[in-house]
Amino acid sequence: MLRGLVRCERGTAAIEGAILLPLAISLMAGCVSFGTAYLDYASAQKALRDAARYLARVPSQYACTWGLTNAKTMAIANSSASVGWTADDIAMVPACPTASTGAVHLQAKFNYSPMMFGALKLPLSIPLTIDHEEPYVGLY
Repeated sequence: MLRGLVRCERGTAAIEGAILLPLAISLMAGCVSFGTAYLDYASAQKALRDAARYLARVPSQYACTWGLTNAKTMAIANSSASVGWTADDIAMVPACPTASTGAVHLQAKFNYSPMMFGALKLPLSIPLTIDHEEPYVGLY
């Protein structure tokens, strides 16, 4: 009777499925999570680029006052809602642009929390930093 059980192949597909299904689901969820992270990063990068282009055309005496405020507001409004930026997350590096510095450099930071971490109730996030530099024109 024991020899009969050893050679019996009934149920092997169910056992293989039970072993492989969690792995396949994890891989698919990881791919979706990576795609969402890439989408958020690309959206944030485009928003920061647009803000830097705007700021590069503001006169130098206003670049650190209302120009920077408008650029930050523009970046926050143009990024996807899941990025969750605030005005404090966006900074001009190193300081105010002038015709002599020749460039506007914006830097932004945000934390990305993957879906899988949230589903597992893990308080983990991945810090992402975006930089963009535009030549300073000051035509506005």
